[in-house]
Amino acid sequence: MTRLLVISDTHGNLANAQKAINLMGSIDLIVHAGDHYLDALKISRSAVIPVVGVAGNRDYSSEAAEEELFCVEDSKLYVTHGHQYAATARVSGLQKRAKHLGAQVVIYGHTHVPHLEVLDGRMYLNPGSLHLPRDASGKSFALLEIRGKTVSARITRLADLAEIRRETLQNTKPVAMI
Repeated sequence: MTRLLVISDTHGNLANAQKAINLMGSIDLIVHAGDHYLDALKISRSAVIPVVGVAGNRDYSSEAAEEELFCVEDSKLYVTHGHQYAATARVSGLQKRAKHLGAQVVIYGHTHVPHLEVLDGRMYLNPGSLHLPRDASGKSFALLEIRGKTVSARITRLADLAEIRRETLQNTKPVAMI
């Protein structure tokens, strides 16, 4: 099994990302869905965990890619910030791109609002923002667990971490699976 911590829209504030990393236990990969790509690089150096990151609409001088497509075990993941597909509460633009790429999991950011749903056998995951959430859900991140072609995900609010023990987090049931 491979465990991925998924974050987005950190906007230069890494303290909350570090809290999530510390409490999540064993993490194999961190995925940063943009808006502050340099944060992904800093996290990679400090956490000694590989990071896949993309540029967001606020990464003006970044030379980072706007999209990444890669495989984890037998699952194909597509990462984008989402602004170029007008990703808001609807994922229709992302659906077309994911289908074209053959991705089973689509990770995006931009809205600062957590979102998790499965449509046509594909998982769409926006972890929300660990710095500037835009809804009442609060600061959040996501955990993906991949076993071959089976992918499970859940979104966790940072405020809940104070009351959740590492063992509990690792043994809770997923919110969505494909």
